[in-house]
Amino acid sequence: MKEFSISSFVLPVDKSFQESTRKLLSRVAEIFNASAYSLIIALKETEPSLVLHQGLSEEYINFITEHMQELPGKTSYEKGEIRTFMDIKKGTHPVFQALRREGMRSYVTLPIRWEGRTYGVFTLYFKKKQKFREKTIKNLEFIAFAVSLSLRNYVLSSSLLESQQTLETIFQRSPAGIFIVQDHRYRIVNPAFETITGYTQEEASQMFFWDLVHPDFKDKVKERGLRRERGENVLPDLYELKIIRKNGEEGWILLRATPIKYQGRVANLGIAFDITEEKKLMEKLHYLQENLRTIYENSVMGIYLMDAESLVYEMVNPMGKRILRMDIEGKSAMEIFPPEEVFKIQEIVNYVKKTKKSLTTVEKYHTGMGERQIFVSRAPVIGKDGKVEKIVGIFRDITEESRAIKDWEKRADLSMMEKLIEVVSRELNNILSIILATSEIGMEAGIDEANWKRVRDKTKEAQEFILQLMEMGKGGSTGKTTVELNEFVKSMLHLLQKIVIGTIILKFNPYSEPLYAVINPSGLKSAITHLVVNAKEAIEKEGTIEINLGKEGNLAFIEVKDTGKGMTEDEMKRAFDPFFSTKSLEEGAGIGLTFVKKFSEKNGGKVHIKSMAGIGTSVKMYLPISSIPLEKDNIEEDAPALPEVLLVEDDPDVRKVEKELLTVLGYRVTEVSSGEEALKIVKGQRPPIVITDLSMPGMDGAELGREVKKIAPDTKVLLISGFVSEEEMEKFKKMGIDAVLHKPFGLEELRKILDNLS
Repeated sequence: MKEFSISSFVLPVDKSFQESTRKLLSRVAEIFNASAYSLIIALKETEPSLVLHQGLSEEYINFITEHMQELPGKTSYEKGEIRTFMDIKKGTHPVFQALRREGMRSYVTLPIRWEGRTYGVFTLYFKKKQKFREKTIKNLEFIAFAVSLSLRNYVLSSSLLESQQTLETIFQRSPAGIFIVQDHRYRIVNPAFETITGYTQEEASQMFFWDLVHPDFKDKVKERGLRRERGENVLPDLYELKIIRKNGEEGWILLRATPIKYQGRVANLGIAFDITEEKKLMEKLHYLQENLRTIYENSVMGIYLMDAESLVYEMVNPMGKRILRMDIEGKSAMEIFPPEEVFKIQEIVNYVKKTKKSLTTVEKYHTGMGERQIFVSRAPVIGKDGKVEKIVGIFRDITEESRAIKDWEKRADLSMMEKLIEVVSRELNNILSIILATSEIGMEAGIDEANWKRVRDKTKEAQEFILQLMEMGKGGSTGKTTVELNEFVKSMLHLLQKIVIGTIILKFNPYSEPLYAVINPSGLKSAITHLVVNAKEAIEKEGTIEINLGKEGNLAFIEVKDTGKGMTEDEMKRAFDPFFSTKSLEEGAGIGLTFVKKFSEKNGGKVHIKSMAGIGTSVKMYLPISSIPLEKDNIEEDAPALPEVLLVEDDPDVRKVEKELLTVLGYRVTEVSSGEEALKIVKGQRPPIVITDLSMPGMDGAELGREVKKIAPDTKVLLISGFVSEEEMEKFKKMGIDAVLHKPFGLEELRKILDNLS
């Protein structure tokens, strides 16, 4: 027979040790659903001296003991490493062939070792292909430790009985607590026992052996100990229990108890290993495993474990399956994804294997929901040989987020455009205010009245254009008045006809009765113009555009219907998105329908679109109906003289013409260029009216108005601004602003609002 080279020692093995070990191993095989087991221990120099097995033929056992030198992974066993063989079906090794004859498919072998030496191997066999997960391996490591410890305890206890000298050496130097109990009390304890329990030899001799035991274990330990004192062979003779140390702390020990003869009488020999730290470690490990399991099963992100060689997804958590809309567990990437995606996965895995670093990417994959954009972070799992064995992937579907980001970018562009419009319009308004005021003053003076009238009229046309620009930016919610929609659209037809030229026919179908709406006329005019322009651009050569008015419930609608190319279902869904357009950039910017929707919703309405590719499109803009039209205010020709007015304007040119307008109207004007200067005058004089520009450096007009009201609640505050939304108007009212005048304005507008304030 070949030399059995696994580290060995000479020691006879008694039947009690074999029986207790056999029961332990049978229980282990049952727990792990193993079909068979074998334990081969080298207790002699040249051959195995202990072979225990179950579920295997004697022929196989004889074969395996004869071929111990040829065991697969023998070097790993001697190093103390567990070896797993998930599938031996195709292996050519003699041991694999012998196992196949036994009907086995998988096996795991654990080294039996302590103090750096291997004394044998314990093997579990399975008839089916097995996956040895990390949790299973951890549990098997603990079993190997228990078997090794049992053998070690057996060796120590047997040696003690053979030699008093050996006993003394082991007794004094052993890291295990060793004690002898007789007549219920501790007769001898070694230094390690004192260290573990905190009790000295003298203190322990005064105690019953169960006094150290934690209440949860006391009854069982007492019952077993008393039976052993009577000479009974009590099993199990190796078990864990909890003790109470002298300082009151709890501890755990692994105890091996054996009946012996001491001074001619029956006694108990106990060998105790302090496993408190191991217990804490196992508890932490269990806690960590449970946390990892909870995270794995309940994670909001997908998690998978992939074999780095075969690209097989060995594990996929529930969220991962939901994200992908398919079960990829147990399948390789080649079975699931198209070749180009597999090639990409292989490249990434090769990079992780080579660099042993994590890699995060955003990739497109074909899933159960079609092509999706997936965020994936991959990390290597490095084996004992230093190579990457597995890949852990964490992933989530970011398709909708990507779309949202793109929409946000579009809205950011639109917001920038609105800001630009606001800035440009404010500057133009200041210029137009000077021109309009100068023309009004010229007309009042009766000098070259016809020319000044033309200047004024053109300035008001420019004012209308600026107002439309500002409405484009803010949705058109100021300057509301009651309009009759039939008449309003009819008055626009001459303008719309200039837009619709060539072979396109424009039709207008008014409603059978008046439709009143409280609306900003300039905003409504812009919205209708946008609808007609969109309809015209949808017609490639010739066709018809209809403008239809009607009502549904308490809403009036203006419908613009064309016979153009129409839109697809996807285009209809995105029709109101900022900058979306079915035309090229040269033909349109894609903001027309965005403005119409914004305008309608700001005024309490809505927009509805119907379209069919190749047939045409209908857009209905709904507005709330007003049952009672507003009466036009009559402007008094002779306004009475009013008290002094405090004028606040930072632009000297604008301030000059505004002062002249107020002077023409009969006001005495005190002018300043900042809010801070104005407050000083208000504190001293408390003027009846303060007229202030909104946009000023330092303290703006709204803030000034609030401070004025704190000092002089009866003083009226008139705010001048280029454009103010309804939300801003509400805010200004809360701040104490009495009225708002929009730039540019003329004498009549200024006279009217001052009359109302007085």
